[in-house]
Amino acid sequence: MTRPRILAAVLATLVVALPAAPARAQTKLTGLSGSVVDGDSGLPVQGANVAFHAAGDPGQPIAAVTDATGRYIITGVPADSTGRLVVGGPGWTPTSVEGLTLPVAEQDVELRRDWAATGGGARVTAATDEGAAGCEPGRLVDGDRTTAWSAGAGAAPASPDAVTVELAAPVDVDRFQLTAGAGCGHADGAALGRYRIETSPDGVTWTTAREGELGPDDRGRAAALEPTGGATGVRFARLVLLGAQDPASPTIDVRALEVQGKGPNVAPSGTLTPNDARPVAGLPVRLLAQFTDPDSTIVRMLWDFQSDGTWDQATLGPVVSHVYAGVGRYRVTVGARDFRGALGTATTDLEVKAPGQTAEPLLNRRPLIGVGEPDGPGVDFRVYCAAACRVRARMIISEQLRVAVGLRRRTIRTMNRVAKPGALANWTIEVGSRTLRRIVDSGRDRLGVVIEVKAWDAAGRRAQTRRRFTLE
Repeated sequence: MTRPRILAAVLATLVVALPAAPARAQTKLTGLSGSVVDGDSGLPVQGANVAFHAAGDPGQPIAAVTDATGRYIITGVPADSTGRLVVGGPGWTPTSVEGLTLPVAEQDVELRRDWAATGGGARVTAATDEGAAGCEPGRLVDGDRTTAWSAGAGAAPASPDAVTVELAAPVDVDRFQLTAGAGCGHADGAALGRYRIETSPDGVTWTTAREGELGPDDRGRAAALEPTGGATGVRFARLVLLGAQDPASPTIDVRALEVQGKGPNVAPSGTLTPNDARPVAGLPVRLLAQFTDPDSTIVRMLWDFQSDGTWDQATLGPVVSHVYAGVGRYRVTVGARDFRGALGTATTDLEVKAPGQTAEPLLNRRPLIGVGEPDGPGVDFRVYCAAACRVRARMIISEQLRVAVGLRRRTIRTMNRVAKPGALANWTIEVGSRTLRRIVDSGRDRLGVVIEVKAWDAAGRRAQTRRRFTLE
């Protein structure tokens, strides 16, 4: 046997003799997602830091940052993990969700503003003791509960050490949070004991908002302290150090001062417009409210269709349809209620006509188009023209739906009509029977469409509207 053949035989024998490598265990991974909102305003929090700390894992947590809508997605988490979710960010009081076991459908979190945090726009304006390097007064409001401001404990009782913070905005204080704890290498007894918190609207006139004492059980944790006075219109907060927990300590150490509360509440403001320039008795008129709120989220809309002082309907969205049984003039009021309870209102006037009644001519006015709400496979629309005009309406589906259903075109229905001058014309555009059958055969019970209506008159004036609907 030649040497190469001998070598090949030996290697084959070794391969057979070696034990098979154990199969590598496959770790099943999952994800965690949810939303982070401001607990005071209901608005989404952008840029919040979200981290999952797995129980028993000393490594780095798996983290994410919320987007502009307050959403976060954490991926690559071992399935069936148990741990805690820690959420915070510059200008926010950190919070955690303990005992979280994956997978979970959604984990939403509420944060509260810390108006004293320098990361949120606050600043230290005065301090009687600048502390050593790494233990300056700014450590008190840097958003980190592990750092500390350390002040000398030898000040005379009549002039104890204090630090003054200008808040990010004037607020009505709900509570303070004080985290006592030794820092800068000092003994545990250096933690803050007796304290006084003072507040001021202008930095000149001060009121005692809270006074008390923290003990050993309060070390390293945020103690929630409700104000006993001086809670409204606060722009400045001053922490006065009255004593360490160990009277013999040469320093007084405090890790964090946080201020939670609500700023001035601005009511929503906006407008109310009808989608129908000439509403008709017995037919729905669509009303659209457009409101904004700079400091809160709008939670519901209230509708008074006769402005008689009684809310007739409440909706979550800004659109409603209403049918007036009789002709006449009506004033409609809409109210927008925000997360904090403030109410903003807007009104509009309607003149409801009888069906077929000729409207007053609107000279030199382009055509007016109104689109109603869907009714089964059809949608009503109305057109008013000061001069005779042509009208074209189209019902359009998405390219993805066209391919899925097997249709040749995205436009599944077209209508061409002529509107008489000075009269209100009403028509309905519907899904064709053949198209409807193909959609039903594809297993769909809902159909997303765009209704496009165009009108142009003999004088060259044009109008167009597009609205998206889901037909059922």
